[in-house]
Amino acid sequence: MATLARILICTAAAAALLRAEEGLPQRDPRDPPDFESELKLLDVPVAPGEISPLDVTRAQTNYDRAKRKEERWQKLRQAGILSQVELERANRQAAEAALKLQQARVAHWKTEVEQLRARVAKNGTSRDLLETAETSLRNAERLANEAEAFFNRRQLEIAQANLDRQQRMLALGIGSKSQVQAATAALEKLRSGNGGPVRPE
Repeated sequence: MATLARILICTAAAAALLRAEEGLPQRDPRDPPDFESELKLLDVPVAPGEISPLDVTRAQTNYDRAKRKEERWQKLRQAGILSQVELERANRQAAEAALKLQQARVAHWKTEVEQLRARVAKNGTSRDLLETAETSLRNAERLANEAEAFFNRRQLEIAQANLDRQQRMLALGIGSKSQVQAATAALEKLRSGNGGPVRPE
């Protein structure tokens, strides 16, 4: 009877562990390991004479990857596996990747508009195509402005959260005044706009 009871307990524990594992986010095997120190948002080298500073396809890939990471990190944070600081880093990376994607689209449509204007001047293409490209450029610029505003808000939220965290740690006697001062300076720099917007390199 005791043996049967132990078997039942082990079976129940194994089932609970399996359910817990199923609830955790699964990593796409094509992605790099989840516990990377930082997501690299790499720009594509610009060829001589090329106007677009960032390849749209590569920017889209970077954004998709950053967004997936942010979503996984949120689940891992809720499960108590990651810290809030790690989640905030993923939040910032996703916002930055979204901004770079929109900036890449603006650069792409600027190039298209310039090329079409040159063709129209030579009567080599329809003006309708130029008007369509100009509309696309305006839409891209609007989305880029929105992405930049969101990225700036995200940076402010994270800087404020860091300052609050450092102040709580100091009050508990496990922080330092220098860390509070550094967090305060970082927040004030962002508020004053001295942090500067993210631009494609």
